[in-house]
Amino acid sequence: MSINVKVAQLLYAIRVSNKKTQMKVGQSMNVTFQQVQKYEKMINLIPITKLEKFCSYFKITISDFFNLDAYSIIDSGNLTEGQKLKHHNQLSELEMLNLLERKANDKGGSKKDMAGESISQRAHI
Repeated sequence: MSINVKVAQLLYAIRVSNKKTQMKVGQSMNVTFQQVQKYEKMINLIPITKLEKFCSYFKITISDFFNLDAYSIIDSGNLTEGQKLKHHNQLSELEMLNLLERKANDKGGSKKDMAGESISQRAHI
């Protein structure tokens, strides 16, 4: 599993197991709830400074953060079985999306930059 998937899963798992909204977590990190959502869905990668704020908010160290397992967090949380299943599905979806993206890139798919230009077609300096 890529580090980006692990971080996104952990952000999500820690937040939902502590029953915090994206808005509340975003306020603690000085970002919008939409940005928290993008971090959790791997649309945007979280900067280390924001990860530090996230960890501080939940009173864990960054070292502890990377030693956690998202599925275990969900299972140990004070959630109903239905909620646990829903959240397990969300974590699995991140893994599947990452796998599909990697396969597309391996088969000649191209990543595009912010301007929509194919990164693989750009002239390298």
